[in-house]
Amino acid sequence: MILRIGYLWNGRYEFHQHVPIAKAFGATDEQVRAHEAGLVDAPCFDAVTKAVLAFTTEVVEKGKASDETFRATAAHLSPREIVELLLAIGFYSTVAMLTETTEIELDEPIGLKVVESAKR
Repeated sequence: MILRIGYLWNGRYEFHQHVPIAKAFGATDEQVRAHEAGLVDAPCFDAVTKAVLAFTTEVVEKGKASDETFRATAAHLSPREIVELLLAIGFYSTVAMLTETTEIELDEPIGLKVVESAKR
């Protein structure tokens, strides 16, 4: 979802910082390339990921998911998980808008240091 947000908002910083984190949590190079190309329905994504990416796309582009996309996502996620997904979409959209508007310089990805610091 975060890489999709980076793509949709043209959020270079967001995308750049989250690729190493995505890979650490199992994303493949093929999946990263699909994100870079904007391919939400690529064969490298499973059904859950495709549903989340379609949901994310519609929420960002239209302000809400269509009934069909909502149902497809709800087939995989609980109501609580859908609310959490919506909150994350909003948060990372805001971060992408902030970093692009202020033209934050691309620096070396922090990667898992962020994840490790959250565990403490």
